[in-house]
Amino acid sequence: MSKENEVSDGTHWWDHYYVRYFVGAIFGVALLLWLQAHARVCAAEQCKIAAGSPFLEAAALGTIGLAFCYLASVPVLTVHALRFRLPNRPLFFNGAGIAVAAVVVLGGVGLWRSYDGIDRALTPAVSWLIPFAVAILPQVVLLCTCPAAVIQERYRELAEQRSRDKATPDGRKKDEYIESYRHLREHGNACAILLAELAFALAVAAAPTWPFVGGLIAIWILPAAFVWFIGTWLEFGLKKV
Repeated sequence: MSKENEVSDGTHWWDHYYVRYFVGAIFGVALLLWLQAHARVCAAEQCKIAAGSPFLEAAALGTIGLAFCYLASVPVLTVHALRFRLPNRPLFFNGAGIAVAAVVVLGGVGLWRSYDGIDRALTPAVSWLIPFAVAILPQVVLLCTCPAAVIQERYRELAEQRSRDKATPDGRKKDEYIESYRHLREHGNACAILLAELAFALAVAAAPTWPFVGGLIAIWILPAAFVWFIGTWLEFGLKKV
């Protein structure tokens, strides 16, 4: 890889968070505009951003879209932290594949039916929450089935495997292999964020009241908040590395 395609810290420009969240932020803005027109909580009151000028309104909408993108992406953090617990077999023969397919199918059907009016869309109070549940439940399962000692040991093994001397032939092969799967995973993360945004937006659209929306947000971020404990457990195991 030529130096022209790399940034000063030695990584590629497409590896950075601003690239990953750029598309998600744009998608987030589109979902926010859709929510303004279709969310049940916006039917009874005005949800439009009033910033005083078109420029400020666009800036505010873009900022909120970025925040929406980050908030919606937190399930990806939980799955990434506990990825070694995923089954080591082809994706669509395990629960992860079923979860992805369910989000895509149910989200697409929900959006399509919304053009007839949200109150008629497949009993939205129930069916539109299914993608939300599909995003939450795998995180809960991963968190509840992974002891701290297992987390420490798996990350210790990962550190040892990645620390092989890159100057040796085997080390160079391993480095190329690591770079390949990292690129695949980072681009996959970017796409997973879009799916998470869709699932989160559908749940917000179905929420009947603002307190209900607040409850959805709390449930959505709670599994990812436990990633702090994962980081702390890894810190406790530092002396074993």
